[in-house]
Amino acid sequence: MVSAAWQSGDAAPLFETPSEKITVNGPGRLSIETEDGCQIELHFTLWRDNWVFRQLTYGRDVRTRSNGGVVEQTGKWGDFAETLPIDFHFVFSRHEDGVDIEVTFTRTEEIELTSGVWIRAEMLGKFERGRQQIAVHPGPSGRLGRTFADFGSRIDIDTDAGRRLHIAFDRPGLVRSKMDGTAPVIAAKLFDDLPLGEPVEAAVRLRFGERDGDYQDHIVSKRTPLRLQDVDLYVNGNPAAPDADGTIRVTQYDTLEYRMEVGGKWKNPYDPDQISLTANVTSASRTYGYPGFYMLDFQRQFHGDVETWAPQPTAKPWRIRLTADEPGPLRCQLRVVNGRKRKTVALPRIEVVAGNKRGFLRTSQTDPHYFQYDNGEGCFLIGHNLPIYNNIGKAPDTILQRMADNGENCCRIWMSSDSLGIEWEDRPGRYRQESAARLDHFMVTTERLGINVMLCLDTHQDFAGQGWLDNPYNKVNGGFCKKPQDWFTRKAAHKQYRKRLRYLVARWGYATNLLCWEFGNEFEGWPEADESTVIAWHQTMAPVLKALDPYKHLVTTSWWTHMGPEACWRIPEIDIVQTHVYTNNDSSVADPVTNYTQAQWLYYEKPHMFSEFGVDSEGPPRTTDPRGWCVHNSMWAAVAGGGASAAMPWWHSTYIDPLNLYFHFGALRRFVNDLPFGTATWQQFQGFRVQFEDETVRFADVVILPSTKWARPALSEFMVNDSGMVTNDTEILEYLHGTDNETLRNPPVFKVDCARPFRFVVSVGRVSRSGKLHIWIDDELKVERDLPAGKGHGKAWSFQGKWNIWQSLYDEDFVVEIPAGRHKIRVANGGLDWIRVKRYVFEGYRKMQPDLMVSGMRTDEVAFVWLHNRRNTWRQNWVGGVEPIAPTQVSVAYPAGTYTLEWWNTWDGEILSTDTITTTDKLVLSPGELATDIAVKIIPQEPQ
Repeated sequence: MVSAAWQSGDAAPLFETPSEKITVNGPGRLSIETEDGCQIELHFTLWRDNWVFRQLTYGRDVRTRSNGGVVEQTGKWGDFAETLPIDFHFVFSRHEDGVDIEVTFTRTEEIELTSGVWIRAEMLGKFERGRQQIAVHPGPSGRLGRTFADFGSRIDIDTDAGRRLHIAFDRPGLVRSKMDGTAPVIAAKLFDDLPLGEPVEAAVRLRFGERDGDYQDHIVSKRTPLRLQDVDLYVNGNPAAPDADGTIRVTQYDTLEYRMEVGGKWKNPYDPDQISLTANVTSASRTYGYPGFYMLDFQRQFHGDVETWAPQPTAKPWRIRLTADEPGPLRCQLRVVNGRKRKTVALPRIEVVAGNKRGFLRTSQTDPHYFQYDNGEGCFLIGHNLPIYNNIGKAPDTILQRMADNGENCCRIWMSSDSLGIEWEDRPGRYRQESAARLDHFMVTTERLGINVMLCLDTHQDFAGQGWLDNPYNKVNGGFCKKPQDWFTRKAAHKQYRKRLRYLVARWGYATNLLCWEFGNEFEGWPEADESTVIAWHQTMAPVLKALDPYKHLVTTSWWTHMGPEACWRIPEIDIVQTHVYTNNDSSVADPVTNYTQAQWLYYEKPHMFSEFGVDSEGPPRTTDPRGWCVHNSMWAAVAGGGASAAMPWWHSTYIDPLNLYFHFGALRRFVNDLPFGTATWQQFQGFRVQFEDETVRFADVVILPSTKWARPALSEFMVNDSGMVTNDTEILEYLHGTDNETLRNPPVFKVDCARPFRFVVSVGRVSRSGKLHIWIDDELKVERDLPAGKGHGKAWSFQGKWNIWQSLYDEDFVVEIPAGRHKIRVANGGLDWIRVKRYVFEGYRKMQPDLMVSGMRTDEVAFVWLHNRRNTWRQNWVGGVEPIAPTQVSVAYPAGTYTLEWWNTWDGEILSTDTITTTDKLVLSPGELATDIAVKIIPQEPQ
């Protein structure tokens, strides 16, 4: 039962002074109030299953006991929608300066926690965004309402009247700050998970104290005479050491950093209109300008295996960071401009000597579909996405080392609001220095490990929904834009964005392992921004970025509509073509990856990267594909289709890392190591002929994956022939609508004609409100099954508060035996709302040709072919194994000669066997019975 005291709101304060009071007002809920009207509501939240958000509000079976300065509560986690199998035990104890909280949770049944258990503080009353300050220790600080995610063991929140509330934890955890509507919110993760049947405990301390000035990383204006002095040179992070003759000698592609004191007048040192530092650099063959930057030092600290970054006093915060990119003399002249005043300083000459570093990565001069380093070495990229640097608080070093140990030489990372984004302070033009310090470390670490970085500068999530409410470019936050699409068109937004580009080039443009600047992630996601406006923005900004960057790093961008618009990829300054695909179905991933890769190779003479891939945009196939077949098949398909990189999987922290799937990258690396990508001219193989070695008639399934479209199907009758072709299959939609959606109903009828009996399968996924599945064969009803939605129905269920309805997940197959001959199969829903059909399967209906995908690439010096059993999908491995393909012969036109065939086990990346063949005008490959896939290299033998 729930205490009547907090039901009626008249509970006595647990802690009270003339300035503050703290009251227990519900299960695990505290109200904190100050005398000047600031209010904080503190409570517990979690994310479960497929990111379902739950708050501990009312609780169930709640018991409370008060004893002087102690309040104890027990009960079960509950809210308006459901009761979760989580028991809680809270002890709130009065302290002379606040309250101590002892927290215990016990999970009693199976439930998946997507993102652990959090304690959440909502700032109400006279709290105002941007007026008070907050800080995470050790870590970032700033104005209330700023968006960040960091790790720390204490949160400080300024109230009015010169006071601060300290919320301290017994161990560091992830802390997120954002706006929730008009209320600033801070949440700290207490537990990553709750083990079944084992109590877990945490301690939280609330303390009030006096405010003692601004936090350490707070930017203050400066007003001193203009000066530029005390310049020190660091080479690869160490103080420069002159030779005996006084000459400073460095090796080509070393990193040079000048650190100096700069005086002047400014309010914001990041704004080059107020004060700017530039280096005029003269090397052996050219002279170029290079921007300088202002920075604050942060110290990397560890608490167990959790990484935090603490602000430190910064000596000489002004920097010039560049690369010695060619042998010979190098001279720098520094210039600082402050209003109408200028000051220049000429620095001693540096001598650059040749070394063995590879340099920057470029488009290959030999074959523009691939990459090549400055020193002429070719490069094929293998890697995956690491979109959010600090999403688990673990240092990236271990992860990056695992990647490098398994042959990965590429990763993609976002500069987003909850990761490494820098322009996320309380106004535009101020840059997060803790994020910049992390990126500094990330670039140094990846360079040491030989990993090239795709640096994505923005993402659509930060311009939509809550992201836009927090965005500093939003006019309500002091920005320039009333709506997100204004970011593409407003001159003031353009000017501010150019300043950020200048800072990015100044701080990270030195990096030889910076593969590319990626303007943004999936530009269709910017709300209401039409394609032509977005492309015009790229046409403006790509030349700006190229002009700012003296080392001419590659530039790219991305779209979620698979191949992206041609007008974008035709922009001369866009160097890399990208594809992003989530199949969101159960079919083979190899087919779409191959098709998109081959098409991009043919359309554009630019490197193409399949830089984001997954089988489900909602989450990883952790249960259904624990061995990583989707990773394996997509990567090999991209290589064989002509990609400049392997397909780059998306789900790192919830799939690749916890299941230790790194070995897939290593297997592919061993195969491609000696292939001349970037140093030879490649062609796609064309015209493979595939046939069985014998002539026995075989049968296979026809699988229809309905289209994901909310509409009334234009057609209702579909012919399925014995070759597997289905007429007008794009009008077979995944939703079977019920009687409440009459305007959308048009149930499918399949016309079949088979020489032998077969089984027809309807695979049902999610059901909304209630459904009733009907399957007729001709005019005879064969299946009538009620599919209710709600608690206890299906394999899982959830309440959709937005529509006030229940939905249930069935994941169940309904099977009907179909006799030989001609028949009509009708599938309908006699329930109220909708049934979502995942697939229709006609088992053993199709007269089978070898279900073998064959693709490959060739040069004059070597060729390779990948042979893939299309039945070897991630889903088929999950549901019951893969049926091998009987022995086949694969032939293709090929120059006459004698060749060595290296047959490779693609799973392990090892040579299985070696053969020698002599051809006249065609190559004939005999892979034998094939359960999964195999690859073969075709290597010309030298004439004897």
